[in-house]
Amino acid sequence: MTAKPYLKKSVRLHREASALANRARIAQFDGDESEYLDLTQQAFRKEFESAKQLREDPSHHMFTILHRSAATLAYRCGEYEYAEDLVLYGLKRSTGSHLRDELYSLLDRVRLAQKYGMSADELEVEDLVMTLRGIEANRTLIEPSSLTRRINNFSTLIRNTIGSINNYSFRERGKVNRNYGVFATVPSLGSYKIGMTMTYLGTKRFPDISYFDGVRQKFLENLRLFNNGDLERLRNDFEDERYFLNMVGLAKELAPDGRLITSVGIEADIEGQRKRLLFDSTRDELNQLILPLDEQSVSDDYRITDETDTAVGVLHYADAVKNVIKLHPDSGKPWHIVVPEGLAEDVVKPYFGDRVRVVGRHMIRKKKARRLYLQDIRAAGETEEILPHFQATTNLLEA
Repeated sequence: MTAKPYLKKSVRLHREASALANRARIAQFDGDESEYLDLTQQAFRKEFESAKQLREDPSHHMFTILHRSAATLAYRCGEYEYAEDLVLYGLKRSTGSHLRDELYSLLDRVRLAQKYGMSADELEVEDLVMTLRGIEANRTLIEPSSLTRRINNFSTLIRNTIGSINNYSFRERGKVNRNYGVFATVPSLGSYKIGMTMTYLGTKRFPDISYFDGVRQKFLENLRLFNNGDLERLRNDFEDERYFLNMVGLAKELAPDGRLITSVGIEADIEGQRKRLLFDSTRDELNQLILPLDEQSVSDDYRITDETDTAVGVLHYADAVKNVIKLHPDSGKPWHIVVPEGLAEDVVKPYFGDRVRVVGRHMIRKKKARRLYLQDIRAAGETEEILPHFQATTNLLEA
């Protein structure tokens, strides 16, 4: 059977485009950026025409593949509007989930490049992917806070990992937001796979091409140690105790509850290999990693006891200087809660105005007072099995 004219033309143009794209890659490898861009633009024009030929036969198995290829070339040479249109055309007819995932990933990269006015080779785009598994995820319906809380904490953990690696002081970790972007992406519709794309947004080209490999490796290793209960080794990996407390607090927020979410999978490409971690220790299991501590003296008349208490109520009031919050129970006097500096902004602040359950160790100055040193905080509706886990540090702030 003789091939239709438009199909023959499409195949010919595709072969010509592939040859030009290969030459472009060689030029890029040789460091000739001008030649690389010129050849990539030529390849894009050929592939664009090749894809257009198949619009007469959108059911053809090459339709989505050619549109993805043309969109990739358009992205590489800075033709972002063409790239976005081609991706959307490809998605209209895409049937395979793998191709759809690739198209959505490419669309994310195109829109990032458009937003920040950067060329494709200036954007360092790498993903860490989180997958939620459990009763809620399996039935395709999920309580919004279960999803959004984990997305926010996933993002913050990545940002703070970058801050720790860069040796930013804990109080200066906001520098990460000026030089790096961490953006959520959804690789496929109707799933609970959440991707986090890291980009470098600084004014200078980041010098080390393996930098984001290091971020991903550190992120996975920290969670692996925590999931396995190896807290001493984890603590030793942090020069700043506040980053350690922050990491543990955020990781507990990310952890499965053991009921609706039974595990959280994390995966990433590191040095060309796909690395995976199954984060399956529940929050209650993680809280049992460290037994209650002995009474701790801070001064002659000020100490933290080994007696713990649980308070339930609405979280109000915050003193950012002293890291003190106030919890109003359903009845009785309010509790003052002293918060470790590593937890105040990222872990505790999102709960302001909510009904929460707090566990803490009693803080005493000459006599017992309604003051606790925070050890655990969670939404009041979650399971009540909470045990203390944080070791109080000696640089406590007096409430």
